[in-house]
Amino acid sequence: MLMKKKHVTPFNNTPINFKQINASDFEGFYVEGNGKTIIEPRNGYISEPLLENIDLGKKDTTIINASVGQGKTTAVIKFVEWYYKTQDYIIVIAAPFKSLIEQYESKIKKESGLDNIIFNYQNFEDGLVNRKNFNSLHQKPIQILTINSLLGNPGKIALKQSDIKREYFESLINYAEDNGKKIVLILDEIHESIHNFKETLIFNLFKWNSVVHKTIVLSATFNEASKVVIKYLAEMTDKKIKIIESARHHVEDERLSDLHLCIYDSYHYKANSQIFESLFIDEGKKFDKIHILSYSQSLAEDIHKSDLGNKLNETFGEFNLCISKNNQPFDETICNIGTVFKTGISIEDENCGYFIILPPKSAQINNNNTGRFGIFTEGIFNIIQAVARPRVKANIYIIMPSPQKLIKVPKIPENYIKVTSLDYLPFDDENNHSPYYDINSQDALLKSFYFNLRENQDSGEQFVNSKTLDIVPIFPEYEKYKLTEGEKYYRNYYEIFGKNLSDYVYWAAWNNQFVNCKLRTISKVSLLLFSYGNVQNMLNNYYGKTFSKSSFFVLNSDKDCYIKFRSSLYSNNIIYKPEGETEYKSITPYRNSNFEQQIIAFIQRNKRVFNFDFRKKIYPPDGDMAIYKNGSFIAWKTPIDIDSMHKETYLRLAMLYSIQLEYIPKILTTEETALINAYKILYSYKDILLSQYTIKSKKGDLHLPIDSKIDFRIEHQIELNATIENLRKYDKNLKIFSFLQKSKNLVPIYKLLKDLFFVPKTTTITPENSTKKIKVNGIELIDFPKKNDYINLIYSIDDAWILQSGNGNVTEEHSNDPLYWNFE
Repeated sequence: MLMKKKHVTPFNNTPINFKQINASDFEGFYVEGNGKTIIEPRNGYISEPLLENIDLGKKDTTIINASVGQGKTTAVIKFVEWYYKTQDYIIVIAAPFKSLIEQYESKIKKESGLDNIIFNYQNFEDGLVNRKNFNSLHQKPIQILTINSLLGNPGKIALKQSDIKREYFESLINYAEDNGKKIVLILDEIHESIHNFKETLIFNLFKWNSVVHKTIVLSATFNEASKVVIKYLAEMTDKKIKIIESARHHVEDERLSDLHLCIYDSYHYKANSQIFESLFIDEGKKFDKIHILSYSQSLAEDIHKSDLGNKLNETFGEFNLCISKNNQPFDETICNIGTVFKTGISIEDENCGYFIILPPKSAQINNNNTGRFGIFTEGIFNIIQAVARPRVKANIYIIMPSPQKLIKVPKIPENYIKVTSLDYLPFDDENNHSPYYDINSQDALLKSFYFNLRENQDSGEQFVNSKTLDIVPIFPEYEKYKLTEGEKYYRNYYEIFGKNLSDYVYWAAWNNQFVNCKLRTISKVSLLLFSYGNVQNMLNNYYGKTFSKSSFFVLNSDKDCYIKFRSSLYSNNIIYKPEGETEYKSITPYRNSNFEQQIIAFIQRNKRVFNFDFRKKIYPPDGDMAIYKNGSFIAWKTPIDIDSMHKETYLRLAMLYSIQLEYIPKILTTEETALINAYKILYSYKDILLSQYTIKSKKGDLHLPIDSKIDFRIEHQIELNATIENLRKYDKNLKIFSFLQKSKNLVPIYKLLKDLFFVPKTTTITPENSTKKIKVNGIELIDFPKKNDYINLIYSIDDAWILQSGNGNVTEEHSNDPLYWNFE
């Protein structure tokens, strides 16, 4: 298998964070008991506690907020049985997806034995409904349809619902009125259907007002916008609301699945990817059956018809391609690949492998592409639902790009950052942290954003209010804005709410947020081969495959680019063949000086393209990347490795970039600030040595003592020891070099200072006021490099130029567009 697997243990101290429904969400409505009823699952299921706590004959809007896999569907079927036996009701079950509708019909028939009394809206699509048989269809007490149909949503192409559907629903309402039937509306997975409840369609819902007796709203993943929908529904039940919420617990029995994160940083996915084959075939062979849920229809289709698809068929038997494009449902009898089963499907296969493909790196970068997340466009709720499909123990694999930011937790464990970094993710840098927000704080966050947005419209609203306009624009009230724009706001601005899906999944997995599974392993694409003398060439190849279409390396600071590139490299298993050896050896971060120096050299030559003195070392003899003859291009040169980087050169540049900051910007991290101060102190010892430790000869020349004769004053001893310790602590790059080891005296530090500032030259003099000759060191100053010719790896700020980020976070409209500056 081409993945390097690491067994991990998640943290268990973070409670499951879910959207609660509270009485305070419904000001002006009558919430039973002014609160909510909390029920505890019995043996993991809630159907019995629900029946004990719900009055089915009472007119109200009942909200059931229950975790995935707790048996909501079974509870609904029990409700259906009760209403059917009472005979005064027509039960209308509305769900967002065809798969859920099929599931309800199948389970009602199987578990209740109720047959020939169900109307399935699919009859419209099958041409089985005509105006002549309306009356016979009305007499079926169980009507199962989509929420789209209930609200009269014609879809993306048509401008209105088909006449026969509209007439059928209106005649059903008339039938209920004429025959004294009460309508019970049961709306499942309401969060998936928020888009239907816009103002142009809500009147179709209110048509049912005269006959609705009760509405029951169910979801495992309510969102903020769904609270507005609940208010609409409650208007038809005299504003009466009852809230039932199940306690959230992890499955702790034989149903608990194993979760595996598979880090795959390819910019785009390819159907015949070796990584996919390694996962689906090599790993999949452990199981009797596998299912592959793809974020994208086209990717699922490409895999299905590719050579990999043929191998899947040969290995596991027939594979069902189930995507909305071919209108093919999930087939529980065989293996499936597709997009239609992220919710509404229960996978009950024993010994099953379930693979979820999240969007690739290109989608995470390109925020301007609204459809980039495919079936996960609605964010974290889609993911929670998708992960919860297995209802018996399974192995769940989430294939995703590496996370960009580490979401903190409220009570962060002491080793949280170290453990989650996996020795290669750059989470020790505060710039790569993201704050945690409780999902129940969303309303407050959105209100702040909304009222700020509205204040900016004040002058425009004043104009409208002061004039008599033919067309009067109205800024939407908060509730309507929440319904139409709220969820977009959360997804666009907060990692914890799905701005970056990998960030959320990584946080949720490590903090045990998925109730039906527990994180067991994290794998990463491995096996990058490097050999001594050919590292620069191989780094070129890696960069081309991984980052060539990203503008990140153009628009961000030297340090941010270095960290991103280096972290990406080490997300792989790096195999390296040292000089003069025939066998490859695995290397880990900061353990191979030559390899680490080549990484710095790679960033240097790409970020400082006009430093031809340096480039000549990579592309001899002239620093040009190409070979020309008579002005015509012949071929690209192969870059060669640099011999070595000098520790002293690195330290000189570090000091130069530090002393240029008279004031340290607040945006820098604590570590960067400490490092800058340490390098400033180190640089100050050039003048300290010259002013306080020189020896004057009888000729009046100044010299420094030889190493063994240095005698630092106590205040300098303390300061130098502290400074060197801070450099060791905060500058990880010093691990690349043979830096100072701890010593009982300061002779090694003095030697380093001399090497940094002065040309090495030893001579003999007779000191002033002495007749005895002694050995001394010269004080001729070394020429420092021009700092702007070399990269700055000390802090994440570069000299300002077009769109430079300043702190590694470029303005999103540019940094997140991989085609920015691509003028083709």
